Amino acid sequence: MKWGTVLFAGVAMLLSPFARSADDGRDESLDALLTFEEPSQPERSSGEAPQEQELEQEPEQEPEQEKDSYDTIAVGSADEGPADEIERSPGKPRSRMIEEIVVTAQKREEALQDVPISVQAFSGEGLDVRGVESTDALPRITPGLTVTTQVGYTVTYLRGLGSDAFLFADPSVVNYTDGVYNPFPLGQTTNFGDVERIEVLKGPQGTLFGRNAIGGAISVITKDPSLDRTELSAQLAYGSFDAFSARGTLSVPLLDSLAMSVSAIHIDAESHIDGRVNTIHVPGGEPLDRELTDAVRGKLLWTPFDWLQVNLNGYHLDQSGTGTLYAVNVNPSLVARAAGVQAEDPYRGFNNEDIYFDQSVDTLYGQISIFTDAFDIKLFGSDQYIEVAQNYDFDGSDAPLVYFEVRPASSDVQTAEFQILSNDTSWGADWLEWIAGAYYFKSRGGFDRLILRVASTNLAEGTLYGLPVVPPSISEAIRSLGLPIPTGDIETISLLGTDSLSFFMQSTISFGDAVDLTLGGRYQDEERRVLRSTGGLRAANGDLVNYFDTSYERDPELEETTYAFSPKVTLSVYPGWGSGGDSMLYATWQEATKSATYNVINFLDFNPEKVLAEEITAYEVGIKTSMMGGLLTLNAAAFHYTIQNPQIQIVSVLHGGVVGFENAQEARTIGFDFDLLAQILPSVFDGLVLTLNGAYLDTEYTEYTNGTGFHTQTGVLTTGQDFSGNEVVRSPRFSGAVALSQTFNTGIGPFEVNVDYYYNGGFYYRPEMSESSREHSYGVLGAQISYLFEPWNLRVTAYGRNLTDAEYNYSRFITDFGALDARAPLSYYGLKLQYEL
Repeated sequence: MKWGTVLFAGVAMLLSPFARSADDGRDESLDALLTFEEPSQPERSSGEAPQEQELEQEPEQEPEQEKDSYDTIAVGSADEGPADEIERSPGKPRSRMIEEIVVTAQKREEALQDVPISVQAFSGEGLDVRGVESTDALPRITPGLTVTTQVGYTVTYLRGLGSDAFLFADPSVVNYTDGVYNPFPLGQTTNFGDVERIEVLKGPQGTLFGRNAIGGAISVITKDPSLDRTELSAQLAYGSFDAFSARGTLSVPLLDSLAMSVSAIHIDAESHIDGRVNTIHVPGGEPLDRELTDAVRGKLLWTPFDWLQVNLNGYHLDQSGTGTLYAVNVNPSLVARAAGVQAEDPYRGFNNEDIYFDQSVDTLYGQISIFTDAFDIKLFGSDQYIEVAQNYDFDGSDAPLVYFEVRPASSDVQTAEFQILSNDTSWGADWLEWIAGAYYFKSRGGFDRLILRVASTNLAEGTLYGLPVVPPSISEAIRSLGLPIPTGDIETISLLGTDSLSFFMQSTISFGDAVDLTLGGRYQDEERRVLRSTGGLRAANGDLVNYFDTSYERDPELEETTYAFSPKVTLSVYPGWGSGGDSMLYATWQEATKSATYNVINFLDFNPEKVLAEEITAYEVGIKTSMMGGLLTLNAAAFHYTIQNPQIQIVSVLHGGVVGFENAQEARTIGFDFDLLAQILPSVFDGLVLTLNGAYLDTEYTEYTNGTGFHTQTGVLTTGQDFSGNEVVRSPRFSGAVALSQTFNTGIGPFEVNVDYYYNGGFYYRPEMSESSREHSYGVLGAQISYLFEPWNLRVTAYGRNLTDAEYNYSRFITDFGALDARAPLSYYGLKLQYEL
């Protein structure tokens, strides 16, 4: 295990107090029909914390009882210390779909509905009722989001913005966990485990999240230790494919000012695909490896003074199996057919090589917060090391054509951030809110050793296509001479370095209660350099004979610095519509930049390719409102993005040996999305909640001449193509989801039923829009029912996913040999037990 050195930096914000209006009012026009109580709305003020949604109360309340995670909601203020508890009346269950979520989309705690950004946020409980446990399941509840994989790498698109250049180009939709930025896209579909909430920020986030976040951000926030009491949660689950999982979190206060927590997760499951691998060595092949995940996170919270808070955290992950590396050739190209490859069943196919994936992640991160009357200071730092070893059958068939072996791929990353931001007692707090800071990023990553093997040939062992053509005794005698006889393996060392420093500032000025103006900007200076790019032949005596070896030290052209300034302007208007007059209309203009980079994997091309920086100009208008006395919440936005120099990746053995990079000239996205949550006639169907969301995307490469891609008919790699007018990859024209959740009481306790449906209109994996690169439209139906045994606070949940056996892919990888599918599972079922103390 490699542990880096903790860098002190960036820190948690002072928790915004939960305020509650002292004077409750009632909407008389709805009272008779809906029996709904609406709290009066206080005036907005800078830095004000979210107001909790009031729950229906009986005229007389029972004496306060011990807190129950199901039927209480905590609220409080800065003067109250621990939050007060509001009890629900007996027999009135609360739907876990109804929740007031605090987000940090602007680096400070704010109510979701108060943020002039398109954000979807889900609490841990909200994710549980929706059956979402990992990043690849987020699209089911987030319209416009597409999460696929390529050779184990996670490729994310949001609102038509993303990057399929997953090797040595940072993701355009960035991933954060507790503020730690992870630029390495391998293994990012890992199970979330026990989380506080997840925020999906849509559109460019360059001002505050920076570091190439031109498409959005997915931020996972885990639970902090509690200083007040011991907390314990545990979950056990078993389901289809002999899948067993366990997770748990224990939080313990050690002193009045010191607390710690430990959370862990274990997953052990068979692959959902009945495929076979390693057929070249084992007749009939071997079954796919089991999918194993073990992770542990430790968090320490220390508050020695009212003005100081320190968080120290560590995380370790081990993950192994075949994952989405096992892929089957479902549509062989002419080249593959000439080599004898036939289309295979994606659920029962063969790979001739031994396919596996093995990942280890170690992260240390820390936060320091200093609270003063004038402002808050935050320091944050992280050190993470990721190492991955994997084997991949590039032709996806039983034929011994092309095989890659990674020994290993790694990413060594250090970050530091400094923030200074206003608080409720800062000068001008009633009309001004601001934040300023600096961010530093350093990384070294790539392939320490990447092996390409063609036709299962090893000249030193006298094999061709895996078959012995030279008697073993003769090949052994030749090897004993110690001569540099090539084995047939081609190897590369491919390493890229990055140093980035940026400064940012954002301020919001309130003109009374009706208008806010937000101005922001970020300056970034990012340097990329080719640390090493080689190509060589492995010899029988163990030597590596390089036929080229280059780096920025030898060639100054292999170092590039991107200077960028990303401005942002947002106008927010509060017209007094909706329940309590809390509706918001906003309009945003902003620019963002994704840095230039190099392709350092070059078996055949001796000159590492550079791709230009991407630049985006974004316009967005949106509305956030509640209606019908707070029974319906609607967030919607329309947007227009223009992207200059989109970075494109081509994976082909005929294009540099593995990977090629190029820029399209321009792309654009026009679209809208919405997210609606409604309580359905609570006087009749108490606890019935509808969620409905959707996204429409009109995407196009407006100018993409001289493109490289696979011919739409032959599948042969072809240069000089014109893809202008084609759709942007991985961007369905329409996607959306609908869910109904009913929570109701019985004599033995509350039950919860949830039914959901997700639709994806289909998209293309490649800009040439060949039929072989098309993901057809599909819909996924799921359902679950749970029962809470209140005396033990024990929840039992039965669930089913993809109940209609929809066929769709986690990945469709287009290569010289055709379309390689890694299929998602057909229908599967399971049972979960959850306990909270």
